[in-house]
Amino acid sequence: MTDYLYEAAALLRKASEMNEKKNHDDSYHSTRAALIEGRERIAMKFAQLAAIERGLIPADMVGDLLTQLARSEAPR
Repeated sequence: MTDYLYEAAALLRKASEMNEKKNHDDSYHSTRAALIEGRERIAMKFAQLAAIERGLIPADMVGDLLTQLARSEAPR
């Protein structure tokens, strides 16, 4: 894993801890929903890192990549 991926993973772990602390103590439904949404979002980011580590482009990044390539190759 590259230094960038280690750093991204460390930041995701920190975000995960903050999400748990922020939403753990409240028992309101909206807070539980926020906790679950935060967990899902962070899990997706870890899945993206795993794909990148294996040399794959995560599906949700392909569109952005193609748009950037099209812009860079467009005549000016």
